[in-house]
Amino acid sequence: MARPPSWSPWGCSRESGMTLCHSTSAFKSTPYGGVAVSLPCRAWTCEHCAPKRRKALIAMAANGHPTTFITLTINPQMGSDPVHRAEMLARAWRIVVKRIKRKLHLDHLPYMVFVESTKKGEPHLHILARAPYIDQRWLSAQMRDVIASPICDIRKIDNTGRAIGYVTKYVGKAPAQFGTTKRYWRTQDYLLTWQEAHPPAIEAGWPWTFQPTTVEWIAASWEAMGREVTWDCPHTIHWGQPP
Repeated sequence: MARPPSWSPWGCSRESGMTLCHSTSAFKSTPYGGVAVSLPCRAWTCEHCAPKRRKALIAMAANGHPTTFITLTINPQMGSDPVHRAEMLARAWRIVVKRIKRKLHLDHLPYMVFVESTKKGEPHLHILARAPYIDQRWLSAQMRDVIASPICDIRKIDNTGRAIGYVTKYVGKAPAQFGTTKRYWRTQDYLLTWQEAHPPAIEAGWPWTFQPTTVEWIAASWEAMGREVTWDCPHTIHWGQPP
């Protein structure tokens, strides 16, 4: 089998003994040729995928042009453990959102939430929102009423540049994970001009197929069938004429 180049745009060197993080591949094959592309794992623990996910997350957060930055801290006396407290804190915020909308007569309250962990391993929420003035004492009273956790901080974001500064500070590392609670989430109307990346166009008659395996495995399978495999780069291969 012809081996891929030693250099990889994903930061992986074959000389170092490292392998690509991609364990899933997309491929399509016809009687005349085929192509296979390895897909990134997108795990926050992956040294190759995590930096790109952080960069995309920061860009997404800034795209909402938030005007308000809120931090909610859980009372460690609540719940049975940090995972339970994270669930309680997320639920409390959703309740408080309804109260904010009712108090300020809002039809919508666009926001994006990030779950972070304190040095003691307790959850707290950082929230970017497009919202009018919200009184800190009132917000604290709502959190005390809903979840007995009145400690909260709220401040105005003057401009997008400062918003990016906030996001870079609090989202510069991977958001924390507490059980099944999402690492981050947002309302559908938070993004203003963001466009999600779309998969490559699928040509009629030869659709993409997804396999939980590496391109190396696909290359070996094709070669076992007598096909000459060519490595276009460390994560893309083809044989014959690509469809």
